[in-house]
Amino acid sequence: MRTLHGIALLVLFCSAHGATSKRQNVTDERVNVASNDGKKGAFIKFPLEVGKRIEADTDGNKIISTLSVTVMLSVLYLAAAGDTAKQIENALNLPPNAEKVIDVLTTLRNAVERPNRDFNLENYPLKTETKVILKESLAPPPENEIAKTFAEFVAEHLFAKIEVTPQFDDTVRSKVNQWASEFTKGTIKNLILPGELNENQAALLVNAVLLQAKWLHPFDPSRSKKYDFFVVKDKQNQTFKRIQVDGMSAENLPCRYVWLEKLKSHALELRLSDSLSRVLILLPGDLSANLDDLENAVDAKLFTDIHSKLMERQDVDVQIPVVNIETKASMRMLLEKMGIRKVFERDSAELPGLTGKLLDHSIHVSDFKHQANLKWNETGVLASGGSVGDIAFTWNLSPVINVDRPFLLYVNSFASSNSRQPNLILFTGRISLPVVSYEE
Repeated sequence: MRTLHGIALLVLFCSAHGATSKRQNVTDERVNVASNDGKKGAFIKFPLEVGKRIEADTDGNKIISTLSVTVMLSVLYLAAAGDTAKQIENALNLPPNAEKVIDVLTTLRNAVERPNRDFNLENYPLKTETKVILKESLAPPPENEIAKTFAEFVAEHLFAKIEVTPQFDDTVRSKVNQWASEFTKGTIKNLILPGELNENQAALLVNAVLLQAKWLHPFDPSRSKKYDFFVVKDKQNQTFKRIQVDGMSAENLPCRYVWLEKLKSHALELRLSDSLSRVLILLPGDLSANLDDLENAVDAKLFTDIHSKLMERQDVDVQIPVVNIETKASMRMLLEKMGIRKVFERDSAELPGLTGKLLDHSIHVSDFKHQANLKWNETGVLASGGSVGDIAFTWNLSPVINVDRPFLLYVNSFASSNSRQPNLILFTGRISLPVVSYEE
């Protein structure tokens, strides 16, 4: 079995300048109502946009736990006020003036809790947890209504735990690193490096997402073999090189499939063992296709359309590579380009949920780091894929899908095994160079 996991690390520093504060009664207006549009925005549209903006590594690979990033921004949103909150609200594509987001966040909570509660899936593969660690000098008293409301809400909806520490030192770093390693089954170590915590630290927000699952229809290891995979050698001259990769294959594999005529691409959905988590792969039909163009074409409308057009059940002959990739990225510049700026600005950020004070600008977010890993083999999975377009499908024989070129992927969560539309995008990624045996 393999493990799909993501970590988001968020560091907040005290501003060097003092800040005025004015205590007010907490007004819970922003945390009250939502709509289906809000759910689609926060958990479909926003993840698609973030996935496009993350830079691929030198091999052309990337994997992003969009769920982890969304959870972290949701925690900040609930802690924020004024323009700080409004900018996060806009980036998450929450409905205009829909100040309450209970229904939106319930979608997230149900994605993690409902399978255990309603379907008796005790070993449901999706888990997430958030830590909000406050410096003792910053932490408001327990009776502070603003901080109390924030703590209760994030604990209920975002699986967040509030902790207090006298200071941020190597002891805190070791504890957080140990927690991250244990939560991700030892796959993420040294999340916080020596020297990254200092005396100016005001708070630390950390989120972990773990998806550990088997394929619903595992691949037979006896059929695994090396095969040719083509990667772009020169984009401008459209030249390619052939490499050998470790692959796995299956005949008449039950899955959902469709050919996207306008995009000239294959869309293939493979289920994980719980049937609520599924991997969607988008494979260009032409070797010379521009994967950037394909990725940029996938918006929320087309993402929804592809799921509605996927055939309910197809027996497909499939060959896909074994994958093992990792992405580490600083998210600050990306989020600023998406309009989230105030939360990073000294003397401008307003986070009363953490300080217990409205009109207080004493802390701001100084950095936002993200790390995710993707691995899959014959038995276990960690992946994601996407697709778009008008659809025409005519097949008389089992489709043959040979994943021998760069492709996009999405890992999605569904409300039930019969659902056709996902309610959460957990991970998005791009595979341009899987595990290589040799190249020529």
